Amino acid sequence: MHALTVVSPLFNREETKNQDRALFSKKHSVATVCDGVSSSPYSAEAAELVTQVSPLLFKDNRDYRLSMLCDLLTLRRDEVCKEKENQKVKSSESLLGNWMSEIVKEQLKSAFQTTLISASFKKFTKTIEVEILRCGDSKFVALSPQGSLLYSTPEWELNGETRSTATQVLPDHFHSGLWKHERKIFPKNSNIILGSDGFFDAFKSPLELHYWLKRHKTGLTQKKSNQKIMSNLHKRLEQVAHDDDISFIWVRNQPFICSKRCRSKLCLST
Repeated sequence: MHALTVVSPLFNREETKNQDRALFSKKHSVATVCDGVSSSPYSAEAAELVTQVSPLLFKDNRDYRLSMLCDLLTLRRDEVCKEKENQKVKSSESLLGNWMSEIVKEQLKSAFQTTLISASFKKFTKTIEVEILRCGDSKFVALSPQGSLLYSTPEWELNGETRSTATQVLPDHFHSGLWKHERKIFPKNSNIILGSDGFFDAFKSPLELHYWLKRHKTGLTQKKSNQKIMSNLHKRLEQVAHDDDISFIWVRNQPFICSKRCRSKLCLST
């Protein structure tokens, strides 16, 4: 499988935001996107950790491995909480010092939170088998070469629909069972896209996404043009919703850059 990976931090606000992580492991044929929760301290570290170990989640004892990963995130949270408690605050005896300490302590209860969308790919003669792990609002989408929606999880929301404000996250919602595992089979010429909510919010429909990918396929592989393309997408996102970190992985059976002699219909269609 061939993959195009893009991670683009928020551009159009004064605040700094860089909590998305994306990784495609060619060795394991696993793609993963994690969107660290904005309100969660150390969420970027959580997203980084989950993406790095994600190829291991598709081996034997999947549930156990995911449980161990969530336990590790919880352990890191507990360690940070203890570190903060042990720090001596100069104004600890003042009312303001105690008040600030309580605020920090409360915030750290939700530290190390991230969403997860991860997929493992197996190629066959005419099909691709995909194993999917998901927790939260990061999305998996499969499109035909013509842009028809083959599958989406979570479901693609139609223009005008409102999304629930509650987002499931690791590690907190794993033990509650609010995560999803499934297997799907798609035609081998399908376009698979995994992305954060910030990426998919920029598009009204799967077909609009298809045309955007088709138009920018070559430009996204080049550093200079990639920056311009993503800058414009951030501006577009700001207009339709609100700007955010944008990350996605586009996975397909064909290379993204082909030789001039290539006349494959699969290449020309996307």
